[in-house]
Amino acid sequence: MSLLSDPDPSPPRDPLRLGLQVLVVALATLVSDILLVPFHLAPESWIVRVYVLVRMVALVALATLFLRSGGESWRSVGFARPNRLRWLLAWVFGGYLATALVAGTVGAVLVRQGGFPMPNPERALHAHPGLLQYLYWIVPVTWGAAAFGEELLFRGFFLTRFLGMLPPARWGVILAVVMQAAIFGLLHLYQGVVGAAMAGVIGLVLACVYLLSGRNLWAGILLHGTIDSISVTVLYLRLANG
Repeated sequence: MSLLSDPDPSPPRDPLRLGLQVLVVALATLVSDILLVPFHLAPESWIVRVYVLVRMVALVALATLFLRSGGESWRSVGFARPNRLRWLLAWVFGGYLATALVAGTVGAVLVRQGGFPMPNPERALHAHPGLLQYLYWIVPVTWGAAAFGEELLFRGFFLTRFLGMLPPARWGVILAVVMQAAIFGLLHLYQGVVGAAMAGVIGLVLACVYLLSGRNLWAGILLHGTIDSISVTVLYLRLANG
């Protein structure tokens, strides 16, 4: 069976088993995120850079084991060939506009009304970024760990687990979307309150894109990679030009 064949849109119904899976993977993600703290303190360390990538590979591998234990695969949760390319691109474009509008508004309100500081990602690229460092952030981090890794983990695994745990009614779907977005946001607390809130909003948009595109992960992967690539590129150009 091909990895990119059509997905099975029906989530399994075994709340206890799925809940335990979510708990284990969520705890593993949290612990590995705590161990990632040195990355934000000393991002120039090659050991930490390798850890960033190995961490995501390990988390996806753990999620893969749980999927296979229930007779599932990444194909069955949406890592499948999109039906129509133009619709895929439309979801990416629409999702990007929604993210920019909603996340930007949430961030602005928290900064202006709540007095919270904006996240400061400049340390990750250093004061004088080089081309190799930029490529490291774009290729393995943005498109590897973030776009592919996080979409497989949060939308492909966490969201489908929540959908399988909750009733298939509209409120169950909405709650599942909110729950996975909450986890996604909380795991970005290292970026501060504003960064975590904006990540949560992005998680909501990505989940909606996943569901509205027929539970296909490719739209979210491309959208996630586009969002982060533009952010990293803008930051790089700003720092590189002084």
